Amino acid sequence: MKVKCQTKKETCLLKAARLNRLEMVYSIVHLIIKEAVPFDIALHTDLTKKNVLHWAVINKQRDLVDVLVGKLDADKHGLRNQADCKQQTPAQYDGQGSFSFRTIWDYARDGDLAKLKQCIQVGKYQANEQTQWLKNTPLHIALKNFQLEVVKCLIFDFAVEQLPNGQGKTPADIVKTLPLPRGTTTTLEAMRQHLLGLLAKVHSSTTLPTHTTKKQKRQEEITRRKEEYLRIKQELRERIAERGIDIEGFFKLFDKNGDGVFSQLEFECAFVALEIGVRRDDLRRFMALTDSNKDGKIDFKEFSAALNCQEMFNDDDYIEEMDLEASIENF
Repeated sequence: MKVKCQTKKETCLLKAARLNRLEMVYSIVHLIIKEAVPFDIALHTDLTKKNVLHWAVINKQRDLVDVLVGKLDADKHGLRNQADCKQQTPAQYDGQGSFSFRTIWDYARDGDLAKLKQCIQVGKYQANEQTQWLKNTPLHIALKNFQLEVVKCLIFDFAVEQLPNGQGKTPADIVKTLPLPRGTTTTLEAMRQHLLGLLAKVHSSTTLPTHTTKKQKRQEEITRRKEEYLRIKQELRERIAERGIDIEGFFKLFDKNGDGVFSQLEFECAFVALEIGVRRDDLRRFMALTDSNKDGKIDFKEFSAALNCQEMFNDDDYIEEMDLEASIENF
C-alpha cells in the first residue's frame, strides 16, 4: 500500500499513523527495529508537532502503543516526552487511562515491585528482556538505581541470568563501577559486596519458573500470529489491487444460492481461481480467523470487512485459534 506524503513536515510514517494505515506503520517500525532506517525517523513530528505515538494513542491502537513504548522508546523516552503544539504529551491524550506508558525497565528503575511482577506474570515482558538499543535488562536498571528489592525479586522469584548489555557489561560489571547513593551510611565497598553476594546466586543455567515460561511463550505466540495476520492481509490486499479485481463481483459467480456463505473448500477454490499467487496455507490461516463462529463456513461480508478494516483481531481471537489447534493435536 502506498502512502503519499503531501507536506515537507509529515513523513510517511506520520501520515500512515495519522490515517490509521497500520500495515504501513508496522512495516516502517519493523525497519527501525532492524536498524535498516535510523531511529530519528520515529521522532519526526508533523505540523502540529505530534509524533507517531501521539497518533497511535489518538487512534486508540493499543498494540501499536505497546510496540512504540516497549521497543522503540524503552531506552530513549523521546517519543513519550515529546509535547505537541498544545504542549500535550502522548499520555495526555489518553483521557481514560487505557494505555500503559511505562515499561518493565521503568518499574525496575522506580522500584515499583508490584507492577514489575505483574507485567512478567501476565507475559507482557520477560524477566530478562533487554531494551532495544542499549540491551539493558531489568536487573541492569535495578542495580544502577540501587533498587535492592527489585534485584532480590528478579534473582529469587524469576531466576534471571546475568546477560551482558550492549557495552558487554554484565550486572556484576555494573556493580563494580557503581557510585555510592546519596544519604547512604553504608560504605561503598560494603554495598558492592552485598550486591555481588546477591548476584553470586544467579547462574547462567537458571530458567524461569514453568508457569511464567508458559505465559511468556503464549504471549510470544500471540504476538507472532498478529504479525503474521498483518503480513497475510497486506499481501492479499496488494495482490488484489495489482490485478484490479472486483472481489465481491467475482465471488458472486461462486455463490450458488446467493447467501454469501461458502465452505472453506469453496472459498479456497474461488481464491485459487483468482490466480493472485497467495499461498494456500496463508489463505487458510486468514480464513480461519474470519470464521467467527467456527462452523467451517465463511461469510463473505465478514471476510471482506477483515480484509479492509484497520483494526486487528484482539488477543482472545488468537487464543481461541491456538486452543482449537491444541485440541485437534491432542485428539
